Order: sequence, then C-alpha cells, then structure tokens
Amino acid sequence: MAVCDICNKSGTGTRISSEDMRKAVFKNGFDPFRLGLVPGAREMMGMLGLDTSVAYNDWKSKIVAQDTSDWNICAGCMATLRPYLEGPPKPTGVSSSRVSGDPAIAALAAARAEQKYGSRQDDPVQSARAAGSGPSVPPGKPAGKSKCFIATAACGAGDAPDVVCLREFRDAVLQRAALGRAAIRLYESASPPIARAIGRSGMGRAIIRYLVVRPAASLARTIMHSQTRGRME
Repeated sequence: MAVCDICNKSGTGTRISSEDMRKAVFKNGFDPFRLGLVPGAREMMGMLGLDTSVAYNDWKSKIVAQDTSDWNICAGCMATLRPYLEGPPKPTGVSSSRVSGDPAIAALAAARAEQKYGSRQDDPVQSARAAGSGPSVPPGKPAGKSKCFIATAACGAGDAPDVVCLREFRDAVLQRAALGRAAIRLYESASPPIARAIGRSGMGRAIIRYLVVRPAASLARTIMHSQTRGRME
C-alpha cells in the first residue's frame, strides 16, 4: 500500500520526481522536520538532546541526494511543499531505487547536489549577500575571533549553527580540562592551512561539512545536553 514519503500517511498522493525534490530541498530550503511534517520528529530529537536539523541533514544526504525514484506526497504535505517546487511536478515513472547509508557516499552525493543546485539552508552568508545585506565572508575565511577555522571554512560563516555549537563546546567543555586546552592549541596551530585548502573547493567544503563538522557538532550537542541534564538531576 502506498504511503506518503514525507509523513508516512497511507494513500496515493501527488507524484513528484527525485529531481523535483532535490531542487526543493537543496536549492529552495524545504525542511519537513522544521515545518512539522514528520510525526514525532521534534519530540524524539528533543529526548536525545538534539535539534531536528540533525535528522534533516541525515535525511538530506542519505535519502534526498541519492534517491532516483518518484516521491509519493499526500495532500497535506503537498500543500506545504508546493511553494518550494519549481513549476508543476514532473514524475518520471521510476518506482524504486537504492540508497547507501555509508557516510562517505552520502556526503559525496550531498556535496554534488549542493554544487549543482546551491544550498540556501547551508550557506546563510551567500544568501544574505545575494539579498544585498549581511556580512561578506569569503569561503574559507574565518569570521570574527571564532578560531574554528575548519568548521567556518566548511560552513561558509562564523555564525553558522554548527560553528556556534562547536565554539560553545570548546568554551564550555574543552577549556575546562588540561587535555582539552592542549587539543585546542594543536587545532588552532594546525587548522589554518587546512581551512584555506578547503575554502578553495565548493565540493571540498560540502564533504567536510557532512563528514566532519556535522557529526562533530551533533556529538558536541549530545555531550553538552547530558552535562546540563546531569547538573539538573
């Protein structure tokens, strides 16, 4: 029996192509988790101390970037998705495909999609620049005094959510231990040339963002959440 490929509701809805969905997600920023279309996602991620962006990025790289089959979208989800589509849906008739859960393959697929379509969701500085506002930060150039060189280069902005999270983790967790402070000094001395190399390649930035920065930020959020919960108990 057919189900909606977003909310899992039973029934046959509107068919859209995988290309339609990739444009909606990678180019136009469609996020069903943030929009509340995925039942229970906010509650489950909240219990884990994580933001829905973690689930969104996983879905984006492992499903949307790789899937080549048509999507079945129920009427409710379609009403929310429609403004993100470019023109009427163009289903291809492909009914199934295989995707890989391998993080490296998923990161490469997502990097290719971002390079092809651009990514409003992940490049807030580029979006602000296009609108004629916001700071101008060249790719790979750290913003302010964050010193999160690699993360800033990969995300394109010093105030990107994952960069902010890693900076908070550095200040709240690593700075409190001698080993953590040593790790910070090593990172700050070794990372600038790596950041410059990453900044020269859009594909390289996307791959590092998916393979390194996002998993590290997710782990940092989990650790900080567990420490906060431990102090409250």
